[in-house]
Amino acid sequence: SPLSVHLAKLASALATAAPPRVVTGVCRAARAVAVAALATLRQPLLVVVASAKDAEDLQAGLSFTSPDLATAILEADAAEAYTARPPARAAAAAAAFDLLRLASKQLEILIAPARLALAPFPAPQDVLARTRWLRAGVALERETLIAHLVAEGYRRVAVTAEPGELAVRGEIFDVCTLAGCTRVVWEVDRI
Repeated sequence: SPLSVHLAKLASALATAAPPRVVTGVCRAARAVAVAALATLRQPLLVVVASAKDAEDLQAGLSFTSPDLATAILEADAAEAYTARPPARAAAAAAAFDLLRLASKQLEILIAPARLALAPFPAPQDVLARTRWLRAGVALERETLIAHLVAEGYRRVAVTAEPGELAVRGEIFDVCTLAGCTRVVWEVDRI
């Protein structure tokens, strides 16, 4: 199709540029085409657009031009760029989850409104490196995991109710992430 020919030409031109690849001045109607061309380079992309509305428009355009691309929008309330208040815990958890998905290549394109450029976010590969995966039968010291989660910003509570909370009662350990709440039961030093 004519679109695939143009994507291939644009991708070829972009492939010769050294990272980070920056494309500016692309009219609204062609943004999805330009981003789809960048995606053919098979590297995770963080695309910064002017506003949350532009992020939604770009994602809609990508779903039309390249429906197989895994995309997500970093929500504008993931950071309070203009105030001293911390962001909502659920929004911060969603942002961390999307950064993890980008780093682990489950997500190809993450779209962010420009106001988030002022907020400190960890690099996606840092999120991946700091992530702990819990699996049944794995040897793991309970206090080590609790200390790690608290250091990462989880809050100890009596009963978990939202992402970013953990509760410990004897050998029972509840943790809530964006993916949901999980109960872990320790048998001495094993999950």
